[in-house]
Amino acid sequence: MATDVPIYDFSMIAGDSKTLAIIVYDCDGNIQPITGASIKFSMMKTNMPNIRFDKEIGNGLSIIDGGGGLFHVLFGVGEVTIVGAYRHQSQVILSGDSQTTLKGMVFARPSLTPNE
Repeated sequence: MATDVPIYDFSMIAGDSKTLAIIVYDCDGNIQPITGASIKFSMMKTNMPNIRFDKEIGNGLSIIDGGGGLFHVLFGVGEVTIVGAYRHQSQVILSGDSQTTLKGMVFARPSLTPNE
């Protein structure tokens, strides 16, 4: 059964840290347990495929509550420094099934405060 992938757009200040809290749902809208899953989160600068960020468990991505379908994606201070638009997507692989769980746009905006 084909389902629409939820779209989540967000903004961040270029150079700042950012933690995304993502809950995975099944096609019926129920929370999908992710205990034992392999998860990938990718973000790529629009029109610049050489500027990309790939996160996986142990490398900027952590399962916080497997039974509750919750994982975090962490961008560290100074990691995303180029202002502009990016596309993102997350994928969960569990028991041999692969599910794109989220996609959307990221807008890295310039800071309005001076750097110290």
